[in-house]
Amino acid sequence: LEHFFRREFEEAARHFHHAAELDTTYVQPLVWEATADIFLSEWGDAARAAGAAERHRERLLPSERAWLDYTQGILNGDFAAASQAVRRANTIAPTPLWTYMQGVLAVFTNQPGQVPELWERLDPEGEIFTGWWQYWEWPTEAYHLLGQHRRELETARRARRQYPEFLTTLSFETIALAALGRVEEVNARIDECLALPPQQRRRPAFLMLRASEELRAHGHPESADEVVQRAIRWYRTLGPEEAELEINRFDYARALYMAGDYDEAEAIFESLSGDWARTVGYKVSTPHHVSVVGAVGVVAAARGDREEAMRISQQLEDLERHPISRRPVPAWQAAIAAQLGEKERAVNLLGQALSHGLLHGPQIHSDFDFAPLQDYPPFRTLVRPKG
Repeated sequence: LEHFFRREFEEAARHFHHAAELDTTYVQPLVWEATADIFLSEWGDAARAAGAAERHRERLLPSERAWLDYTQGILNGDFAAASQAVRRANTIAPTPLWTYMQGVLAVFTNQPGQVPELWERLDPEGEIFTGWWQYWEWPTEAYHLLGQHRRELETARRARRQYPEFLTTLSFETIALAALGRVEEVNARIDECLALPPQQRRRPAFLMLRASEELRAHGHPESADEVVQRAIRWYRTLGPEEAELEINRFDYARALYMAGDYDEAEAIFESLSGDWARTVGYKVSTPHHVSVVGAVGVVAAARGDREEAMRISQQLEDLERHPISRRPVPAWQAAIAAQLGEKERAVNLLGQALSHGLLHGPQIHSDFDFAPLQDYPPFRTLVRPKG
């Protein structure tokens, strides 16, 4: 458990697995192993551990059974069931972890109004959350979804005070400022982010593109375009090694697409897709590979090549599905449909995605791919908070 709460999930999963092997009557480690594997996106290992625990369910305490139900809900992409299970666990045996997960799942299931009260019960500097910048991700996302951007900004600044060195907490503040239309401050935060050292999973281009999307969604298209150009200029200053990193190439291609340079964007996305296929084969995929293939389809749709866009939309059907993804296959198909101007089909596909693993969050309402849907009433109804 010590490894788990330090977010050393790989080590935690190994210890939980070993404990279950040492005593096959001890089922609890299997539930924790499944949970650690979920955090690692090791879906096969998580399903194996959860299945083994399910076969001996009667040996678990009621709260542990509820936690097992949570893991099964996540593995099935059924966040409503996972949310109900966590609430049940937190009623039986209240803990800060259950409360935290209850709030996370409230965001996932588009019920952000539940989050502020839940976070009032938690201590961001308590032992369980020390060093966990992700603690602040969910209240900032909740306030954003609720349209309470001043409270979002206040919360983001609390996050920055606790974790000033992280680009991710800086992105929380930048996104809130963009939603408020405070363009000069957005650009100042971008200047600040460019002075930070590179960090795993979050690069300056990611922050700039998210800020651009929020500026555009909140009525500042010219400023949004300028921020996209900043992202392009930033990439072009990188040395060869940094420029060849997949995450930077993906962000650069997305910036080019957002700037309307479809040919170069498509070439980079296709190159990324080809690199993956040569490495592991077309039939093996990860959420990242789905994103690359989906992005090729979106660019084809944006430049008006319906035949190619629909071919890729169909190709996505053949890729492996993953229980948790910021954008699973149906959501990429929805983005392709949106860029083709097929609004009704796009919303129907997006609804399917939300029922099968797409996480709710601020990205949906402001996502550049869904910009053609911004004023479409069925889309606005779909993404409106439900609780």
